[in-house]
Amino acid sequence: MHNEDPKPSKIASSLYVDRWRFHNAMIKVQIYLNSRNMTGDIAKEAPTGLEWLDELNPRILSNNILLPYMIGCWESYFRNSFISIIKNVDSVSPAALKKCNPSTAEYMKVIHGETTLECVLADNLSFQRPSVIAQNFKALDLQIDIASWLKKPYHRRKKSLYDSITEIVEKRDSIVHMAMTDTSIFDKQICGIATDLNEAVDRCYRGFGQVLAFDPSYDF
Repeated sequence: MHNEDPKPSKIASSLYVDRWRFHNAMIKVQIYLNSRNMTGDIAKEAPTGLEWLDELNPRILSNNILLPYMIGCWESYFRNSFISIIKNVDSVSPAALKKCNPSTAEYMKVIHGETTLECVLADNLSFQRPSVIAQNFKALDLQIDIASWLKKPYHRRKKSLYDSITEIVEKRDSIVHMAMTDTSIFDKQICGIATDLNEAVDRCYRGFGQVLAFDPSYDF
């Protein structure tokens, strides 16, 4: 089948694929939630009022395990988008590359063809907290204002996506680094987190389109 539409630019194609990968990864969360079978008296869908009992709830433990995966999807999306922009724009600010500061060993891997320079540069940056993500992309291009995009009103909520996702990342850190169980993450909450991450990524994808002069595509 021949597509009569104009061929998209390399940056449009690359950033489309980055969002497509994120979307596919996040679909797994919904499929898992729809198909898992939580049975037994302790697998409740609401707090019991007893912290120690809620910590034993397999539904809560399952959702706590899902959260780091979802933040991994979020982090991967922005790392891949950072790489896409470096590869497909004519120039970037020298300050953006200075922040990466690759090691000698990493340069040698590039020389030996074991990885690419753009991957090494991105791997030396963090892409979890919205504030840090915003700094990384603004160093590439001052017009890429992720913080502003995420701080815009969302469904008349008092808390912006920027602040909500910052809190989500902090929850993730407690779970991963201290083996804490967040007893507030029931199914409604984990679905809300997934919705927030999807909306935030879509906002940034639209923002990339505005700054880099391409029309975002959602055909998948």
